[in-house]
Amino acid sequence: MRQISADKTGFASLTIVELLLQELILKDILDDRDVKRLLKAAAKRHEKSANGSPDKIELNMETATLIRLLLEGLQPALKKAKKKRKSMEKVALNQTSA
Repeated sequence: MRQISADKTGFASLTIVELLLQELILKDILDDRDVKRLLKAAAKRHEKSANGSPDKIELNMETATLIRLLLEGLQPALKKAKKKRKSMEKVALNQTSA
């Protein structure tokens, strides 16, 4: 089997995760709040794990940064999902008060 670098593997994984999250958001499987909560928790977990050797600290801090960048990259889909959720909540509220 051909050797593939960790950098290329990580980059491919990041791309796949980003596309999966976009699909889950756009298909209303996960809402914007869930995705934000999950990604922020993952970033914080890596930040808390940033102790020990300099290599371990760097790996965890860079991973936390990448997760936060992923969250930024998902903002268009998250905003669209939030707008849709707010609209649906408004309709439900109007139906309840009618």
